[in-house]
Amino acid sequence: EMVRDPKKQLGGPSKKSEGLVGTLKNQENYRINQEAIRRI
Repeated sequence: EMVRDPKKQLGGPSKKSEGLVGTLKNQENYRINQEAIRRI
């Protein structure tokens, strides 16, 4: 929850870390989706 709105906390360079967190979440979701597809 600390990273919920990094732009308001940090201001400028937060976009880079926010993007990093976003890609990590996307990779995790992709993996979960692939496992779910295999089960079907």
